[in-house]
Amino acid sequence: MFEKFEESERVTTICPECGKPAVVPIRYGYPGLEMAEAARRKEIIIGGCIVGPGKPRRGCTCCGWREPAKFNFPGIRRSHDASAVVETD
Repeated sequence: MFEKFEESERVTTICPECGKPAVVPIRYGYPGLEMAEAARRKEIIIGGCIVGPGKPRRGCTCCGWREPAKFNFPGIRRSHDASAVVETD
């Protein structure tokens, strides 16, 4: 089965790090043929097979920048270290 990508997902935006119009969605899960082809065309970034909260949703195909993940879960906050998650009471 092939992955379907909405036309709105193919629109790129300007990267805040390098300034190039190369920010695209990051897709997670096992990549099918269409997903792999979309990554080759730099329409998406393949984020890996592990899906879950705390993963970035967009990234730059030029410089590697990743949009910081947004946490909206009770009891979880992001620490000053962008890679760390801290549980709160």
